[in-house]
Amino acid sequence: FVLKKKDLPPIPQGLDKSDERVWMTILILFWLEKVYQNERKAWRLVHQKGCEWLQLHGINYDSVKTLVDLY
Repeated sequence: FVLKKKDLPPIPQGLDKSDERVWMTILILFWLEKVYQNERKAWRLVHQKGCEWLQLHGINYDSVKTLVDLY
């Protein structure tokens, strides 16, 4: 599975456009939840680390994941 930059939803207003890593992290966490929801044991620690990393950047994943659902 490979995503090309042109296939990704644009960074929503309100998120720092200077750091694409934040948006990519949100997209990947959302993708894990939706595509691999039945395999949560396999990725839950990665998901937790991603959420913690977002918190360090002042972002609560649960608050912003709805932005992805809009696409």
